[in-house]
Amino acid sequence: MILTNQPIQLKTVAFRCLPWLNTSKQNSTDRSEVHGNFSKQTTSSDCNDLETPVHVNDPNVLHFMSYSSAITDHELRQYLDNWVISQPAEAEIRSEINQKITIRDSRLVVEGTLEIVNTNLTSLPERLYIIGTLRCKNTPKLTTIPEDLIVNHSIFLENCTNLTTLPHNFQVVGSLQLKGCHNLKITPPNLYIGNHLIIENCDKLEAVAPGLYVEGNITIINCNKFTTLPNDLSIKKSLLIDNCKHLKTTPSNLKVEENLTINHCNNLKTLSTPLIIKGSLNLNHCVQILSIGVRDQALISIDRAIKIISCWQLQSIYLSKCTPSLELAQCYNLTELAWCNGFHFNSNYGSEINITIIDCNNLEKLPDKTPYRSFWKVSSLNLTIEGCQNLTILPNWPFEFKGKLIAKNTGIPNRLINAYMSNPEFNNDLNKRFENSLFDEDNGLIPIIKRIKNSDSLNILWQPLNHNLNYKDISIFFERLLNLDIPPETKRRLIDTLKQTVEYMEDEFRRMEFNIAKCSYINNRVLQVASTSVGSCDDKTKIGYVYLQIFSPMNGTPFFHWKDYEQLGIIINFVDGIQSGRIVLRSQTDTMKEFINVARFILDGNFDENLKLKAKLSQKLNGESDEEFDENQFNATLWIDSLSRYMNNSELTQHLTSFIDGNIVHLRDPVEDILYLTYEILPSQHFHKIPMTFKSLSTLKNNHENAAKHYILNEIKRKKTNT
Repeated sequence: MILTNQPIQLKTVAFRCLPWLNTSKQNSTDRSEVHGNFSKQTTSSDCNDLETPVHVNDPNVLHFMSYSSAITDHELRQYLDNWVISQPAEAEIRSEINQKITIRDSRLVVEGTLEIVNTNLTSLPERLYIIGTLRCKNTPKLTTIPEDLIVNHSIFLENCTNLTTLPHNFQVVGSLQLKGCHNLKITPPNLYIGNHLIIENCDKLEAVAPGLYVEGNITIINCNKFTTLPNDLSIKKSLLIDNCKHLKTTPSNLKVEENLTINHCNNLKTLSTPLIIKGSLNLNHCVQILSIGVRDQALISIDRAIKIISCWQLQSIYLSKCTPSLELAQCYNLTELAWCNGFHFNSNYGSEINITIIDCNNLEKLPDKTPYRSFWKVSSLNLTIEGCQNLTILPNWPFEFKGKLIAKNTGIPNRLINAYMSNPEFNNDLNKRFENSLFDEDNGLIPIIKRIKNSDSLNILWQPLNHNLNYKDISIFFERLLNLDIPPETKRRLIDTLKQTVEYMEDEFRRMEFNIAKCSYINNRVLQVASTSVGSCDDKTKIGYVYLQIFSPMNGTPFFHWKDYEQLGIIINFVDGIQSGRIVLRSQTDTMKEFINVARFILDGNFDENLKLKAKLSQKLNGESDEEFDENQFNATLWIDSLSRYMNNSELTQHLTSFIDGNIVHLRDPVEDILYLTYEILPSQHFHKIPMTFKSLSTLKNNHENAAKHYILNEIKRKKTNT
């Protein structure tokens, strides 16, 4: 049956007038101010100029939309009956929908919420009006949404994997959630959302079309091909973009009324300007972003707080407003932090300023001028700087206000610290502290190097201003080794090993013409070992010491114990596998037990092919296999009906383990187990082994030593055979 294009009679039409709607209030800038009711003979042609339909809360008032004109209730009933029987394979779900529909005012009306879950439905009927919410989940054959659909509340579309388009000028009164719609490439133009817009796991979504208007938050997560939002976008609440690998920039002239948060967008290069954020800016693990703002141009305005974490390539930040909170951490290449002309303090969120800068290794100085014009509004300023090893001097402004000043593990020399602390304005203020300057003559890295070499001469490698080297981890690593409570003979051998390492580092730096970037031994071995060995316990440092010896130089050249390196890797992977449940303990006999790799056990056993495919995927996710999975195979393997969603890696492991007659072993302290097995299995003649401090905490030593050693030795043999 074809729905005819005849005139319709709308008895009452309520509408929300937009700024561009041709009314007496067409110049209004508030979408919520203009309302009206009218009655007339209307045809669909009258709707051509209405870009956005009306929305009201009264469920008895139909919304004004440009849909195909009215037909009789009898004709509409015939159409619905034909829709139900037109697809025999979908007859059951179509009948269920039919039972929820009543015909009123030339509409197919559903009172309340319409839920469509785990079905093969390919389409919804036209003229559908849902007074509640539409929830459509795990409906992979649904390809389109009717152009004339009206939903009085929210729309949730999840795992509609073949949905390719949404209606043109789509209007949603409540929230719109698109999750797992893998074939949706772009949202429609002039999309209006009355509450929140949530887009998640839409693999092919590339962009949000222009004309977007959202009354609430915008959230975009795990959309790998997503590249852009429309320019001149004004967001009424917050914007969150997370793990969108192809996002390179934010839209120009973006205005966010609350918070802007961007996480794990690995190709984000810059934030386009101008940018206005009334709340906070949060950037986390955007590893390619190079700059924020433009030098001497007040183009970025942020009111409440700035938090930038692990943006490793970030080089410069130029701000036009001093927020009450500024936090920078692990921005290793940051060299410039500057206040633009006209920079001032925004006191709307309190009179206290907190600035925290941690592990920004290349930052050599803070801005010289005071970071605010309205300084009389500031009651206190708390400044914390830690791990900024190239920062060798502070400007005057941190000393001008009440509050805390903490500088820890910086490059500020002792003589300058003494000058700061002798300032009469300090008055023995306990809130002003300088701790562990890495380049003091009496504290930090320099005395550690002198102690290791037993010499007061200092190689150019240890001068901080000549190059970029992460001294902090090396300093902590060497210091912890030197401070171990061990017998004198053991301590002497340890110092000899460290001396050999230090001398080779210095020699490599000289041979590479003082270019630290070319020093592979320093960067890829010593720094790597140091950064992974500075945990909370001494025995983790001892594991690092074993690695340092694996990479140790012999007779002026680095000697790499490749076989020992592989075996240590097997031990670490074994303990990690026990922790994650990928390796379980299984009884062979009443008295004998063995550790087994769950995925490998399934692949070698008499299990169905579907479970074996899941085992292969588990190996792929955990770096145990190079098996290739296409997108559809990947998604189908991770889908599990009992959860009605995709499994994560941990859930996949638990799922596989449930098919195995084995027990998960809970380790008291994995570090102790790694160190114990390393000392037991790696050849003693290759290594100097520092005694364990907490040997009693090794679960595997105390309970499953033979089974653990047997598993590791078999893995070593298997690795050798495969090689």
